[in-house]
Amino acid sequence: MEDIGLLNDIANRGLQPVLGDDGRPVALPPVGQYLGKFRVESELGRGGIGVVYKAFDPAAEVHRAIKIPFPDSARRDIDRFSVEARICAKLDHPNIIRVYGVDLFKGVLPYAVMDLVEGLSLRARILQQPLPAPVALSVVALLCRAFEYAHSLTFSLDGKTYEKLTHRDIKPGNVLISDKGVVKLADFGLAKFEGVDLNTMTGTMP
Repeated sequence: MEDIGLLNDIANRGLQPVLGDDGRPVALPPVGQYLGKFRVESELGRGGIGVVYKAFDPAAEVHRAIKIPFPDSARRDIDRFSVEARICAKLDHPNIIRVYGVDLFKGVLPYAVMDLVEGLSLRARILQQPLPAPVALSVVALLCRAFEYAHSLTFSLDGKTYEKLTHRDIKPGNVLISDKGVVKLADFGLAKFEGVDLNTMTGTMP
């Protein structure tokens, strides 16, 4: 009955269900259950096509953030998410969210295991209280270092070479500041390489 209800809800919105390797529609794991080897502890937030969880790896005894698209997202959005996650897994900069790995939930739905930033977004901090000018300038300087690093990269993805990555969605909500003052840039979902838009990079599901 749960599967039927999920299918009806998806059909009513004109979307196609994502079926797992067991042939049943995929539903995101609730708090307390596992996503791969990670135990989901809480939901950190939701965006346009997905959700971010706080999760615990019992073997390594570490917490991570896990980002996964909604199972009823458009196929194009799921493919784009997969590309974004695999690109971010290649980035290694102190001011960019680190992606430790990309895997599939139920054999079909990609998810990314990322740095867990204990803190707030720049947007949330600004709403609490405007940043002093020296702090704001420091944040901008650190972000510029991240932009410069991403734009200097050249790497391969699916046998093709890409270079000069540009974020294209810079906003306070995509900048995270930890409780220790570490600045991290997140969400490359609208990113673009020189001459190549991520929205055109299809068929790249790992």
